[in-house]
Amino acid sequence: MAPIPFLSRFRKKKKRNIPTASPKQVDRLFAIHRTRLDLGERPLPRIIHVETRSKCNGECDFCAAAVGKDVRSDEIMPDEIIDNLIRQLQDARYPNRLSFYNNNEPFLDDRMPGIIAKARQALPRAYLELKSNGKSLTVDKLYQVFQAGLDALYINDYRTAKQAIAKEHSPSVAKIMEELRASRRFKGHFAETHYFDRVIVSLSRIDVALGSRAGTAPNRSPLEAPQSVPCMRPFEMLTVNPGGLVMLCCEDLMCVEPMGDLNKQGLWEIWSSPEYDVVRRQLLDGDRSCKSTCAKCDYRGYTMEIFEELGVSSHQGGAMI
Repeated sequence: MAPIPFLSRFRKKKKRNIPTASPKQVDRLFAIHRTRLDLGERPLPRIIHVETRSKCNGECDFCAAAVGKDVRSDEIMPDEIIDNLIRQLQDARYPNRLSFYNNNEPFLDDRMPGIIAKARQALPRAYLELKSNGKSLTVDKLYQVFQAGLDALYINDYRTAKQAIAKEHSPSVAKIMEELRASRRFKGHFAETHYFDRVIVSLSRIDVALGSRAGTAPNRSPLEAPQSVPCMRPFEMLTVNPGGLVMLCCEDLMCVEPMGDLNKQGLWEIWSSPEYDVVRRQLLDGDRSCKSTCAKCDYRGYTMEIFEELGVSSHQGGAMI
């Protein structure tokens, strides 16, 4: 998605091309993962999404979880599942990204400050983040989650085309931005040209067409056939829905391809299961017909961050080499 910059004392986002990896880099990445599979190695997921309530108050054209489109029931994750999940992450000394959202609006769950506090106390090494549309976000809630231990908050303010072009934020987000401008706390460290913000605000069109979202995007035509493109998501991402089901991918809105159930299994038991490894090998080979969701997906199959973390690429002058 290409956010429209907001003008403030915070970092101004410049329109730029989305970086891509070279075929050589991708081949090296695949080789690393194939070797790890052959050796039985399964590194901890880089990203864990935990959806604690299944509802969103957004009206985005591209999302089947939007108001008026979502066919899911309003399901709230039991505290027992949340606590058990955090304990298992604590036992593993989890050091990566933990995101308490997925296809939902996290601030519709009034427990969110308390959930963040539990995770922060148990997981001092983890990077805790939230992503919100800003509709139900207030200044008080902003401070509550950061006081609880949140590391970063992303606000995607989706507006009509006319409002986005005019750089007109929603009233709730405009109020948040006013508070941000008045507080040094959320700007983070200043380095040469910009702040390393702890709150990132993006203004985007509500009618934007993004990816197919595993075939669920209402404003995208379905793929004619599965793409023959490898995907790294089962190597780096783990997603849990409110019922405790571990999903193969964050795009699986209805959880039609569950990989396990936290009500019956341990988190790492699921992550290390033979069933998971079968799918990993199939997607490593570019076989997106392996699962119904993958067959409908047009995701490119990787993030640039994983190349950096595995030493496959480096930055020079802001470009990937």
